[in-house]
Amino acid sequence: MAGYGQDQVVTSKYHTSYKEFLSPRECDIICHALDTWEDYVLDLPSPNSEYTGLTAKFTVINWLAHPDIARIDIPHKLFNLPEFKDLPYLIIQCWGNILRHDRGLDTHTHEGSSDSHFHNGNIFLKGEYNTTHYPHGEETNEAGQIAIFSSDLEHSVPKNPYETPRYSMALDIYPTYGLCALHNGHPLNLRRFRCFRNNA
Repeated sequence: MAGYGQDQVVTSKYHTSYKEFLSPRECDIICHALDTWEDYVLDLPSPNSEYTGLTAKFTVINWLAHPDIARIDIPHKLFNLPEFKDLPYLIIQCWGNILRHDRGLDTHTHEGSSDSHFHNGNIFLKGEYNTTHYPHGEETNEAGQIAIFSSDLEHSVPKNPYETPRYSMALDIYPTYGLCALHNGHPLNLRRFRCFRNNA
């Protein structure tokens, strides 16, 4: 399996975003799924994490497998983006974030021990607090907007100052199984990672 896909060079510190990646209805469906399954996911055993809430469960569930979210077909939408349109496969890890009042995400990257970068995605779904911080400045997100960036790009979400939660989905996106295994240091775990074929 290590050979399928094709090599993809991801530019260091790359960042771009696309508005209307998801429709308002699709955002509502995902937020409802996160709300409905939050308690169940929080009860799943997982390794110790520096994160809290749903974010801390990023290793034990892939939200793309949730039946309501699967019908939205986020992988197909990714294959329509310039970064991924020529790739035969994508291997994706996907988790949800609900940041309630006074909760945020400290500055971090998704980079591992590998020197090869891969893509990350962040989909803003809903919330009064709609900003994400990158080294080049603050980005104001619209519902359904996806940011695509390299795994070595630092990013953060300061503490939510509002009473209403901030909903988002995060994705680690690998062009090959080999890079995924190299970064994560273990064989492919299908509960955590899902492989999708480009049918274009």
